[in-house]
Amino acid sequence: LSTDYRKTFALDLKLSGYISEWNNIGLWGTIAPRIRMSDHFLFVYSLSYGSDLNDRGYVSLINNDSILFGKRNIRVITNSFAGTYVFNNKSYLSLNIRHYWSTVNYREYFLLADNGELNVYTSYSGNNDINYNIFTIDMTYSWNFAPGSFINVMWKNNITKSENILNS
Repeated sequence: LSTDYRKTFALDLKLSGYISEWNNIGLWGTIAPRIRMSDHFLFVYSLSYGSDLNDRGYVSLINNDSILFGKRNIRVITNSFAGTYVFNNKSYLSLNIRHYWSTVNYREYFLLADNGELNVYTSYSGNNDINYNIFTIDMTYSWNFAPGSFINVMWKNNITKSENILNS
């Protein structure tokens, strides 16, 4: 859902969800206000939240031959800010700043059987719960110097931190 982009202020809303055959439930939403200061300046802030409940995914190998899967809950929050300055119809400068935060909490473990089924595995005692953060900054200058020919100069940087969540 979006309001009129020709106005100074516009708003984007996005909602989605799903239910899988394994009773995996996913809910996702985004709200993104947009401010067009002039024909040259545009700013967009975006806040997204997502949740996957009862997701199943790869954990590790056990004894180098058995594949361990886990049932997990995943939560993701993303904040981003984008700004664009258009110099003319052939060049612009953009800045994107984003913080992505995800937590993964395992609830149950399974061994992958030869027939593709997941069998409950209660002997695993490892901690695979994760707290993951990444902060990124991207700046791009783009110049269309001939029809269909662009030069893009980019600067990118990020800070990443991933750590296990300790069970208390």
